[in-house]
Amino acid sequence: MRLNTVSNKLRFALAACGVVIALLVGLWAKENIWRINFAEKEMRGLKLLSTAQEVSQAALNSPISEAPLAANSFAKLAHFHKQIGAEMETKTTFANLEQAIQSQNPNTIHKENLEFIRQVGDQSNLILDPDLDSYYLMDLTLIKFPEAEELIGEIVLDSESVNLSYAARLSLASRIESHIQAVDRSSLTLLSNLRLRGEITSFTTQQNQYINSLKKLVSQLKDHKSFPEDSIKHQAYASLSSLDSFHRKTNVLLSQVLQARIDSLNTTRWQTLTLLVAIMLPIFFFFYRLTKQIAETMNLIGGRLTQVANEDLVTLEQFIAKLANGNLNMAISPSEALSDKLPITGTDDLARVGYNLNAMNDRIQSIVLSMNLCQVQLAQAQEEVTASERRFRSMAETLGEGLFLTDLEDRIIFANHQLAQMLGVSSPVELEGKSLIRFIPEEFRVTFSRRRDLNSTGKSDHIEIPFLPSTENQFWGLVQTTPFRDQAGTQIGTVNAVMDITERRQYEDQLRHHAFHDSLTGLPNRLLFTDRLERALARTKRTGSQVTVLFLDLDNFKVVNDSLGHESGDVLLKIVASRIQGCCRDIDTVARLGGDEFTVLLEELTEEQEAQQIAKRITNALQIPIRLEGQNVHIGVSIGIATGNSHIGSASQLLRFADTAMYEAKAQGKRQTVEFDDSMAIKAQTRLSLENDLREAIENGNLSIAYQPIVDLKSGYVTEVEALARWIHPERGNITPDIFIPIAEEAGLISALGRWVLYNACKEAGTFVVNPAGEYPTIAVNVSQYQLHDGSLLPALEAILAETGLPPSRLKLELTESAMMQNSTETKLIMAEIQKRGIRLAIDDFGTGYSSMSLLRDLPVDSIKIDRSFVNRIAAGREEDDAIIRAILNLSKSLNLYVVSEGIETEAQRNFLNSEGCELGQGYLFSKPISRDQLDLLFNPPRLPETEVDKNKAA
Repeated sequence: MRLNTVSNKLRFALAACGVVIALLVGLWAKENIWRINFAEKEMRGLKLLSTAQEVSQAALNSPISEAPLAANSFAKLAHFHKQIGAEMETKTTFANLEQAIQSQNPNTIHKENLEFIRQVGDQSNLILDPDLDSYYLMDLTLIKFPEAEELIGEIVLDSESVNLSYAARLSLASRIESHIQAVDRSSLTLLSNLRLRGEITSFTTQQNQYINSLKKLVSQLKDHKSFPEDSIKHQAYASLSSLDSFHRKTNVLLSQVLQARIDSLNTTRWQTLTLLVAIMLPIFFFFYRLTKQIAETMNLIGGRLTQVANEDLVTLEQFIAKLANGNLNMAISPSEALSDKLPITGTDDLARVGYNLNAMNDRIQSIVLSMNLCQVQLAQAQEEVTASERRFRSMAETLGEGLFLTDLEDRIIFANHQLAQMLGVSSPVELEGKSLIRFIPEEFRVTFSRRRDLNSTGKSDHIEIPFLPSTENQFWGLVQTTPFRDQAGTQIGTVNAVMDITERRQYEDQLRHHAFHDSLTGLPNRLLFTDRLERALARTKRTGSQVTVLFLDLDNFKVVNDSLGHESGDVLLKIVASRIQGCCRDIDTVARLGGDEFTVLLEELTEEQEAQQIAKRITNALQIPIRLEGQNVHIGVSIGIATGNSHIGSASQLLRFADTAMYEAKAQGKRQTVEFDDSMAIKAQTRLSLENDLREAIENGNLSIAYQPIVDLKSGYVTEVEALARWIHPERGNITPDIFIPIAEEAGLISALGRWVLYNACKEAGTFVVNPAGEYPTIAVNVSQYQLHDGSLLPALEAILAETGLPPSRLKLELTESAMMQNSTETKLIMAEIQKRGIRLAIDDFGTGYSSMSLLRDLPVDSIKIDRSFVNRIAAGREEDDAIIRAILNLSKSLNLYVVSEGIETEAQRNFLNSEGCELGQGYLFSKPISRDQLDLLFNPPRLPETEVDKNKAA
């Protein structure tokens, strides 16, 4: 009976060992299978992401594509989503994307597709990838590339983006540069950890092409003068194409890394299982045969053992019991007394039992060794898990960004050293178990906490928020938050990355300041002033209060700027700005609109005359001489005042009223202050109506040209003809040039008007007949300073002369002294280019400007025209007036210039000028401005009839 018990105990011990081994193997297999399933889910998510990328590309390229918007790529995405969408829990985001596709709106498609991509990244385990190489590839495809698509999308999907201010372009360029740096950092770390070394070359090539394309785009965004909208959009599409190629290469590489991981795990699993089976089957087979043999032997000698002394049986039973209980460091010798006490002859059965028991001891030791081997392999598997954790921590420390994981209560469960350094604490351990809310300023804490609420939807989100570290040096951080889920997909916390964006915020603040402030004086510019005025008017609707605007324009500033130079003019403007601020209250807004125009916004005035008092202080302050270039400079200011309340339609309307009052102040003699009234509104409305009508007249060619002959004072032949613009309004009748020319200049229409006159004058001049001297009369056309400096004059001249066929020598352009003095260096270069083309140049209204003799000597001109104000004083009995004419004529001769005198109305004036050597004359004595048909009569007969000036005027 006892021998059967020993056999059963041995079998039970073997069964127990088998169970332990099975449990250990099962745990290891479960871990291995979990890692395989984890990677396979990543693979399925990547397949879905790659198709979603094609939808993004189709949406971004839609402005230049004729195909239905993203239809083909979405059909492919829908096919894959039907297969694996349920696993990814993307039903809602996919439905939103489907609606966007139906709307055919590229902005909506791109936005919803990016949201779909983020959701797939969260649900497919890609965002939680544990290995360095695959993690950085995931970072590129899930974070960096969608970020790039958003940046480029601002250009290709927004028709107004490239027409934004220069500051807005610089801001976009700065964000793209930050993206380039982030891609560089990720790629550098990736290449140092990438297992697929054979793919490095092709990956690096794609990356370099992508980064170089983005750098070209950044360069074009910064150089707003050289690269127009079309060029920037073209480069944006090129960058989009490079992004697509790089994205595809990254996805392929990530797929290869994941597949290699899956293959390795599968290989390890089957190798281990095969080894265990190979070890355990022989062991169990041998153990089974051994126990069976022992049982048979025990039954055979059972009868004989009853004759053995009780102490010997106890000894044998104790040996077997110890052996069954795992005491393997013992043996039994067949020569011991046990065998002597058995009266057995022939084969020594007890000796054989001893041998068998010793053999069984050896086999059991072999089984234990096999179990130890399994334990070693399981320990190796556990070490791999520990190594993955170490790699994660290593990755977290090499990111270059602060990283922290939180639970659902926003308590930190892990933080890296970079975050600790950013927050001014000595170790990340000090942060664990606590919330970062204590490092957030009070006014931003709600925003920081709200990121958890946004994250409960399963979406990634980011916020820009200031931090107050222990060092008390505030910095701005970009916090990117992503849900952290367990294996079942339940959110258990958040993963947060913090990037220091202080420099970028400071740069953007500078850009915003430049966008809203005048670069010369530092005052608010028109944009900021208009915004504050709009807000002030909005307050009047709530409070019933009033706001007042002062519109200031400096008197004689142009004289100072032209005579002393632009640098002195800038110094003067800074001094003026400082003086105006000194006359206003702290709550008032003083702004520079541009040039010599300033505005002041007055609120909370307690007295009706307070605005007049402030205007008076400004007028008195600006009457004090300003010391420039070693001399006292005197300027004045004309001020218009307009008061608004809740009935004012807009800030621009109130500003326009103040501007109208300022022009009225100038009309009253300058250095005046005028308040706006209804009569000025009528006048302003009339002017606005005339401006609109003039624009329409220029566009439709509803203007005309009058021609006034210029004659040789000796022969009386017509040698030149001046072309003068005329406007006959269909309702208001004749609008004189002194009315519509200033309107054209202020409204920016003067260049268009000038081109129209130039073209039609040259066209008619081609039909002029020769005068009796056999010469074709030259056509003279006035050119404004705006035409001279807007860059369109030279191309227009070349095009017009080519189209009309008029020889350049038969065209003369007349420019005023003030036009020539503005940007004198640039002006001389433009005039020299005109003269190179054979076109003549003349100074119009000579004597009324402020040109110096040295400037006159350097200007490339052929003639000067004496202003009528000097001609009118000829023969009036004042010797000093005649002396001025003689001085101008003598000066012209010394400079080899011929002279035209305008405004000749009497024979006495003609005779005086002729006797003093003036070559040509123009005025009512010869002819008033006439039509083209009447002009033909003056070319033949050769000499004009000598008629009285009154008769000419009457005609």
